[in-house]
Amino acid sequence: LLSYGDPYIATTHIELRTRAIEEKIKTKSIHASSSLTSMIGECGLHFYKVGRIATIMSEMKSLTTPYYVIYKNIIEGNHTVLLLEYNQDKDFFLDPKDALMGLVETEKGQKRNVIDSSTYAVVASRVGFANQSIISGKISSLKKMDFGKPPHTVIITGRLHFTESDALKILGDCLDEPTDNSEKTKKISIQMMKKYVPMVREALEEIEPHYKGQKEYQIILENAELYIQDAEKFLEDGQDEVAILSIGYADGLVDALRLAKGFDPKM
Repeated sequence: LLSYGDPYIATTHIELRTRAIEEKIKTKSIHASSSLTSMIGECGLHFYKVGRIATIMSEMKSLTTPYYVIYKNIIEGNHTVLLLEYNQDKDFFLDPKDALMGLVETEKGQKRNVIDSSTYAVVASRVGFANQSIISGKISSLKKMDFGKPPHTVIITGRLHFTESDALKILGDCLDEPTDNSEKTKKISIQMMKKYVPMVREALEEIEPHYKGQKEYQIILENAELYIQDAEKFLEDGQDEVAILSIGYADGLVDALRLAKGFDPKM
């Protein structure tokens, strides 16, 4: 069985070998470099900074998974390799522009500030062929390009080392100055806290005067404020899950106090 590159990058080949050994069939592997490692090197990126790999299909509804793969990788400062749909029977290979614009559309629904027209990306085409092409730039620039015949791979870069930025500018066609995509994307927990802490505190301050002089409720008001303070401290200490729980407890207490006085919960 002859395959391009490292045969065990593809799980199918591992399965074939496993079944062969189970059937008492001898196997021997001759390893070669993987197209994946070759591509990262040709782009000038550091391979140890590559995060989880995702595949982009032509159906828009399937883009949520790669979107969140990009999100998690960017949060860690890592690069995301995006493999594009290929259908041999239909001679179809997803165009990099369609993949990128599909992700931009997905952002409109998810709203996690992961990807937009200013996001920096790399399109690696026909790596290893005589007509190899490495083009990098903002999505707004890449969407105007004709990348030619497949195969293509898209890379959404994370936090770029200066040597990676220099390499992108020299080793391929660099349409825009390389930028750090990780600067604009925050963890979902931080995004939630940024929204909910001011909202809950405002709701608490609004309802407090309506309980003035009612000592039996003061402990509830104090606990709500303490939960808000705890949430901020837990987030600062990197305990995101506990921070979300704390602000949730505060929100529940404040909503109960508001409803008891005929106020709607803050939304």
